[in-house]
Amino acid sequence: MADNVDVTPGSGTTIAADEVVDGTLGTVKVQYVKLMDGTLDGTTKASVSVNGLKVDPSGVTSPVSLASVPSHDVTNSGTFAVQNNAATPVGTNIIGKVGIDQTTDGTTNKVAADLRLAGTAADKGSGTGGAATQRIIIDSSQVGSLITALQAIAAGATPVALPTDQTWPRGMSPRAFAATFTTNTRPANTTAYAAGNSISNNTVAGSVTALSATVSDTNDDPITLTDILLVTTDTGAAGKRIRAYVYNSDPTANTGVGAGDGAAFANKHAGYIGSFSGMLETGFSDGAVGRLVPTFNDSAASPTPNAPAGGLIVVKPVLGAKTLFIQLQAVDSFTPVSASTWTPTVRGFQGRAS
Repeated sequence: MADNVDVTPGSGTTIAADEVVDGTLGTVKVQYVKLMDGTLDGTTKASVSVNGLKVDPSGVTSPVSLASVPSHDVTNSGTFAVQNNAATPVGTNIIGKVGIDQTTDGTTNKVAADLRLAGTAADKGSGTGGAATQRIIIDSSQVGSLITALQAIAAGATPVALPTDQTWPRGMSPRAFAATFTTNTRPANTTAYAAGNSISNNTVAGSVTALSATVSDTNDDPITLTDILLVTTDTGAAGKRIRAYVYNSDPTANTGVGAGDGAAFANKHAGYIGSFSGMLETGFSDGAVGRLVPTFNDSAASPTPNAPAGGLIVVKPVLGAKTLFIQLQAVDSFTPVSASTWTPTVRGFQGRAS
């Protein structure tokens, strides 16, 4: 079949053409042309489909820099493919890394974290320089596993303790305290107290128990006493003056207490560090309460048998301990309530041993 055609002007074979309207040239006819290899004597033809001219990039042997490729708008509705000399992974394979280091075990959304652990390599795994690295890989479904792993690491940690020989500042410390002493329950009688009688838990001197309290947080550290709040269920003591003798050793030791409840106060002075006295308030239906302040017994006549002794008493607690003791005395006479209770609370500031 003959392909080449001799064209004779004015007559001959019809040439395929398309009449178009051009904005500049007007109405013209455009000849249909086949595209083929332009090499001399070449017969390779270009393949053109409804999607346009097909380009074969198989001859490209090196990557093409995107920076050297002009930008173009792609409006073709067909598939746009980029081909390089390396195969493009398919399926769930990772084709790049963006932002974070992902793992390569065939799953997605995973983060690899290196935890630097203190300790020896033998204790924690492989590593150098006395430390080891443990790799933990998690995804959104493995948060619980990460928490468990971190808890296991924390469980193996050794807490750092404060040194036991830590020294404290000397002298006054700003820590205020209020220490409540044991309660004195007087005998079940209503025998009237005379001025100067002991208020105790037993009428027999050898069976009297002194009230005690822990007033310091450290053995032998000095404390500053400001006052004693005395609370009693005894309504008979309302409006009466009461004295509290304070000791830094148990006054009942070595027969130090010479009188029981209701007898004239007769203690030895061992461990005595000062006394507090004051009048109990009136007007309470369930007893009385009063604030006792530092005083000393000057044997003066009523109404001032206990003169002020200054606002503070500085003292150390029981030797090698943190305790103080109290015994009570009636400064004024009154008739008590049977088996009434008496509870002192000493208040002040914590000091430090010199």
